[in-house]
Amino acid sequence: MGLTSLEIAPLIDDLVLVIDSQDQVLYASEMGQSLGLISATQVARPEITALIDRAREGHTVKNDLVELRRPLPARGIVALGISIAVLPDGSCFFVGRDLTAAQRLEQVRRDFVANISHELKTPVGALSVLMEAVVEAGDDVAAVSKFVNRMQTELVRLNNMVRDLIDLSRVQSDDPLASPTAVPMDRVVSEAVESVQFAAEGRGITIGTTGDQGAFVAGDEMQLVAALRNLLTNAISYSSDNTQVSVGVRIHENEVDITVADQGIGISRVNQERIFERFYRVDQARSRATGGTGLGLAIVKNVCMNHGGEVSVWSVVGEGSTFTLRFPLFKPAPPTPETDFEQVSSIRPTESKGRFSS
Repeated sequence: MGLTSLEIAPLIDDLVLVIDSQDQVLYASEMGQSLGLISATQVARPEITALIDRAREGHTVKNDLVELRRPLPARGIVALGISIAVLPDGSCFFVGRDLTAAQRLEQVRRDFVANISHELKTPVGALSVLMEAVVEAGDDVAAVSKFVNRMQTELVRLNNMVRDLIDLSRVQSDDPLASPTAVPMDRVVSEAVESVQFAAEGRGITIGTTGDQGAFVAGDEMQLVAALRNLLTNAISYSSDNTQVSVGVRIHENEVDITVADQGIGISRVNQERIFERFYRVDQARSRATGGTGLGLAIVKNVCMNHGGEVSVWSVVGEGSTFTLRFPLFKPAPPTPETDFEQVSSIRPTESKGRFSS
């Protein structure tokens, strides 16, 4: 007995389409359906139909790179390597390989090498000079103590930089929308606030939480916690003692906003255009004093992009800043007698995974 297309589909990981000469889709693998390429029995994406037309015109279509936006609620981009074989009767055999992870990995490799060569040489060079100074100081206890204290400061900077480089590489390489979970934002806020509470209390800074409850976002909990924690860390670092930082959650029809507002030094318009760049620091002196690496907001931006969202900032110098994370709102479907939650949606509820590395 032969297998039907419905029985074959779960066995095929790649994108496979079989299209007849009248552009009717005879077969679509599971990936083709999940990416929203098919509407009824027709190809629904113009990027795909354009490639099919090219192939039928006699052009070679082999491993052509196409980037497609994922359908809601996941969003994000998937990169496919497309090959098409046209049969004598005009029908097409269409195969697409998911290259998203490979592209991410290659970009991470390039960025990691560039980042290390660009930034790590500064604290490593400083440590080398300080070690020579310690040797030359000999029995001068005061001088040795001074140089050792400076070495400890540079070691803290080096440790923070390595940690943030690893975090940035991780969020660049992971694709949380490839296998998303339904993440409760109440828990994300709670974990992020708890992780910075000690630092805030040491400065007399209070952290308040307000807004809506019960919001879910499709994605990865550790990345979302990391993004919010980085915003809170910056808010504390750039605020005066005995001030307040607030975290707000607002649910819109199809989106959820998480805001972090402080009463700190603020950011000029010129700096606002660059603060999400890797290693860019608004206040170099304050970054040196706090051990900041200039990678925190780059991590935030990448987490937002990974989840089909965006980050924005409003700020006035001398008054403070408000950062807003905006994500597509995920609405878990309630289970029914006919189908449980995992059948209604491929996005599954998540259990707490612990904190992102700090």
